[in-house]
Amino acid sequence: MRFDQNIRIKMTSLYAARHEPEAYTLLARAYWAVMVVVVAVLMVGGIAYGVWEFLKPLPEATSGVKPQLNLSKAQLEKILKGFQTRSDNYEKSRVAPTVVRDPS
Repeated sequence: MRFDQNIRIKMTSLYAARHEPEAYTLLARAYWAVMVVVVAVLMVGGIAYGVWEFLKPLPEATSGVKPQLNLSKAQLEKILKGFQTRSDNYEKSRVAPTVVRDPS
């Protein structure tokens, strides 16, 4: 494969003769090639950035509250009582719906 070293000189001469059909075709091909390369680079960059963001570890929680490792029996009973109260309130509201006044 042979690489052409005088691309800049050829492109300037093609641009100078842009009113000629042969130059127009070659300029269009060069423009299309540049556009395809730009789109390919943008797609690869977007995919690479997405993978990078996806694989980045999550930041540590900085709320200042230390997690509690053990629950006492009293704390567990309080939590269970709260859930039971919530369940009872839901059942009451489901059986006896609230009365809505007529707005007229």
